[in-house]
Amino acid sequence: MELREMYEPSLMMGEDFPINDKIMVRMPTVGEIIRFGEKKYFSLVYLFCSTSSDYKVQLDSIGVDWQDLSDFDMFRQLFIGNKDQDMSILLGDLDTKNFVMAKDNKTEEIVLVNKKTGVVIDRLAYDLMSEYLCAANGVEKHSERAANKATRQALIEEAKDKMELQKNKPYESHLAELVLSMACVQGFKADYFQAMKYPVSVFMNHVRKVQQIKNYDNTMHGVYAGTVEFGKIPKSQLDWTSKAK
Repeated sequence: MELREMYEPSLMMGEDFPINDKIMVRMPTVGEIIRFGEKKYFSLVYLFCSTSSDYKVQLDSIGVDWQDLSDFDMFRQLFIGNKDQDMSILLGDLDTKNFVMAKDNKTEEIVLVNKKTGVVIDRLAYDLMSEYLCAANGVEKHSERAANKATRQALIEEAKDKMELQKNKPYESHLAELVLSMACVQGFKADYFQAMKYPVSVFMNHVRKVQQIKNYDNTMHGVYAGTVEFGKIPKSQLDWTSKAK
C-alpha cells in the first residue's frame, strides 16, 4: 500500500490523521491557522516538508554536501533545533520538548525518541507526517541533484542569490486574502466566515478545483470564439471533474 492510500480518506474529509497509536497529526481549520499566525504555522509545516536541497547553502557553509543527507536526516536536525516551539496546532498534546536523537537498535538508524513518553519518530512516521502535511497544505517538496561538481556549485550560487533577494523582504500573508478571494468567486459555496471553518486540506482542494474549472471555462470560451484550436487541447484540460493538481 502506498503512503497516500493510508492518509487519503483523512485528507479528503479534513480529519486528523493517526500516524501510529501515539502520534496524531492535526488538521487545523483556516481560521485556526490565521489565529495562530500564518507565518508561524507554515514555518512549522516546513519543518516536516523541507528537504536537504532547501538548505544547500547553509550545509555547504559547514562543509556538508546536501546530496549526502536524506530528507529524514535534515528533518531530525530541524526538529531538534525547533522542539521548544509550540507545535500543538499540528501535533496536539504531543510532548515535543523531550525528544532526542538516538540509535534504533533494530535498524541501526538514528531516530527521534522522547525519553519520557517513549514516542518514536522513525523514518516511516516521518514519511507519513511529511506527506500528509505537504498534501494538506499544498506544499511541493523541492529536491535537486547535481550531475557534477560544476553543476553543484552553480546550484549553490543560484540558491545564494535567491536568499539574498528574499533577505529583506517582509513576510506577506496570503491565506486570509485567498479566503476572501474564494468567498467572492462564483461557484464557491461559502462566505468569508464559513470558509474560515473549513479544514485547511478541504479549503485548498476547493482552491485547486475552482482554478481547474475556471481554466476549463476559459479554454472553452476560446474554442467558441475561434481563438483556440480544439484538437490541440490536452485531454486532461477538457475534464474539469478530474483530480485538480
